[in-house]
Amino acid sequence: MDSGIQSGNEEKLMVHSLAMLVVVMGWGILCGVIPARAHAVDLQCGSPFVNAVGPWDYRTARAEDKQMVEKFHYSTPIVLLINGDKKALAWIMGDFNYTLRAFPNHPGALWAVDRVGAKLQTESPPGGRWPIECYYVRALAFASNDGMVYLAYGQYLIRHRRISEAREKIDLAAKYLTERSEWTTNAQYNIGLAYFDLGKFELAQTYAELAAEGGFSLPGLKAKLQRSGHWIARKTVKTEVSPPDGSTRSVEPRSAALPSRDP
Repeated sequence: MDSGIQSGNEEKLMVHSLAMLVVVMGWGILCGVIPARAHAVDLQCGSPFVNAVGPWDYRTARAEDKQMVEKFHYSTPIVLLINGDKKALAWIMGDFNYTLRAFPNHPGALWAVDRVGAKLQTESPPGGRWPIECYYVRALAFASNDGMVYLAYGQYLIRHRRISEAREKIDLAAKYLTERSEWTTNAQYNIGLAYFDLGKFELAQTYAELAAEGGFSLPGLKAKLQRSGHWIARKTVKTEVSPPDGSTRSVEPRSAALPSRDP
């Protein structure tokens, strides 16, 4: 009988300990004490790790998974957005929302939601599940080393004149794209535009030259630098970029995924 009482007491103690652990973990997440994916648990933006479809990291997702989502929820809406179809603005946010729930770090869709918000002049376009900035918060929680996410978020912050935050995000975009050898000429060009908007003209020129060297044809960034008197004639083009941490790695342009933004 004593052994039964002891066993029952041990079981109660175990249940109590587990309950306390859940409470402590909950407070740890809310207070930022527990770092592992804690930033992904957001009361306003939801968790990017839970969805009926996916969620998948866009960089490593299977081609068939990308096609399944993009065929119906990205390919047509992005064309309509780029072509300026005003009627489509009433519904395309729903498709970009679907895409970003399946691929939280989808670079094109992250660019697109900012454009929809800018065109409609709202942070909560019809069809979206969260305010626009939530999609960037979710993307960073899901893929914190994805340079394209930092680039898209930085562009969003520039539009809202949150300059110090934007500079931090653009620097991190350059850092991660360099470290992971995930550069594209499109990304180089868009980072150059971002640095121009941030008043970092030498960096803007460096990325303009890198993009041109890789075959990117849009001349808008160079024209902006020339018109503003910040283009400096240089005999050689830098083929390496030093990210903010001081390391230097070669740039290897590949196919682009982020829609280009030319002035």
